[in-house]
This record gives sequence, structure tokens and C-alpha cells, in this order.
Amino acid sequence: MSNKKGKQPVTNKKKELPKKEQAHIPYYAYDLIVLAIFIVLLLVMFSPMVFKGNIYPAGDVLETMSKSHMVNEYYKSTGQVALWNPYPLAGIPNVFYLPKSAFSLDFYLEKISDVLSIPFVFFLIGIMGIYFLLRYLKFSVLISFAASLAFILVPYFSTLVFVGHSTKLQAVMYIPWIVMTFLVFLDKMKLLPLSLFALFFSLQFQAMHFQIAFYTGLLILFIGVPYLLSDIKQKSYLVFIKKTGLLIAALIFVILIAAFPLFLAKKLSEHSLRAKPDRKST
Repeated sequence: MSNKKGKQPVTNKKKELPKKEQAHIPYYAYDLIVLAIFIVLLLVMFSPMVFKGNIYPAGDVLETMSKSHMVNEYYKSTGQVALWNPYPLAGIPNVFYLPKSAFSLDFYLEKISDVLSIPFVFFLIGIMGIYFLLRYLKFSVLISFAASLAFILVPYFSTLVFVGHSTKLQAVMYIPWIVMTFLVFLDKMKLLPLSLFALFFSLQFQAMHFQIAFYTGLLILFIGVPYLLSDIKQKSYLVFIKKTGLLIAALIFVILIAAFPLFLAKKLSEHSLRAKPDRKST
């Protein structure tokens, strides 16, 4: 008998080399890059205001400067805060622009704006708000970046700077943050997004542009109603009650923050020259 060994099949297996580990860039790195690009862009856009302290000599700007100068001079000479506006806005209570409390975030935003200018600070707040809102809505970094850039380059916002409507500009730039924190709360029902929602909404009210605050309230209403109705349809009554209760508490907090100057204005308006027309003289 022959001892023939069976031939083994020849295989040309190549040893697989270990794949190189791909460098993984964390998402926050993209966010930091986007933030840096936006800062550079805004510094270029508003360089005369940031680096030279220039202003646009619009009527509202000059009026506000003259009024603030006279109110400050009154405080220096008497030690008291003027409750009535001087002649540029004679007859109107000076209750909407009283000195801000150091316990308010608005106080520190004002101090930063005194150094870097209101347009730079609040354009940055607005553009980052839009960016993070779109990122939360699952848009890519590139789309979020492009949309944020388009938002901030809307000519109307630059017009608000030229004509001196800084309070409207501030109120508008808070809207993306209000919407984002509101959506996060509706999705996750956590106290942190609810607290941030109340914070940004109260900051918008403290800007004292109630027209924009009213529009923001309508926007929040139209966003929130479908969410709450879906809880009812799914028979998640406990979730619905909890969400509604927490939102009402947050809105009460916002209203209370904005209530003081409104109540003070109502009290002083009874003595204002512009409160009621003098029907006897007409």
C-alpha cells in the first residue's frame, strides 16, 4: 500500500494588516470652530463699533444718549434715580430703563455690551442660538452653519442697528434660545431646559420690547399646543398635567420679573402729562 498524503489546498491568504485608527473629532470641536468663525465675522462687521467705539448717529441713538446723560447728571447732583424722563421724552415715566440689579444676567450683558457694543454681543447671541437650535433639530453642522449665517445677514437686522432700535434687536436675538429650550423641555421634560427657557424669556421681557415678546408668546403657543395635544391623544394625562403645570409656573416667573416696571409705570402714568388727553381744552 502506498502512503500518499493528500495535498492540502493552496491558499493565498494575506495577513491582514491592522487598520489604522481613524481620528475621531468630537462634535463640540465643530461647535467651537463655528463659534470662532462667527466671532471673527462679527468683529469684521462691527469693527468700528467694537475697536473704535463709533456709533451710527440715528435719531433714536442721539435721543437715548442725551436722555441718559441728563438722567446720569441728575443722579450725580441729587443721588436719586430720576423716575421721569427729561425733555427728549418729557412726560413719560423713566421706569423701563432703571439701573439693573447685579443679580440679573441682563446686568452683565449690558456691561459686556458697553465694551464690545450691543450689535456684536447680541448678534453673537442670535447666531449661536440659531445654530444650536438647528443642531438640536438634527441638521448637519454645515447646514446649521449656513442657515445661521443667512439668518444673521438678513438686512433688516442691520437696519435695526443703523436706526438705533437696540431693544428690538436684543429681544429678537433671544428668540432662538427661547424656542430651543422650550423644545428640549417638551421632549425631555427636565428642569434644566425649563429653567433656561424661563431665563431667556425673562431676559427678552427685560429688553422692554413687548411687541416682540408678544410675537414670541404666539410662536411658543403654536409650537406647544400640538405637543400637549399629542399627550392627550396618547392618553398620557399625567405627562400632560406635569408639562402644563411646569410651563405655567415658568411663565408666572417670567411675568413676575417683568411686572415691577409695568406696575410702576401704571402708578406714575396717572400723573403723566401724556396719560389722558385734556378734553376740556379741545
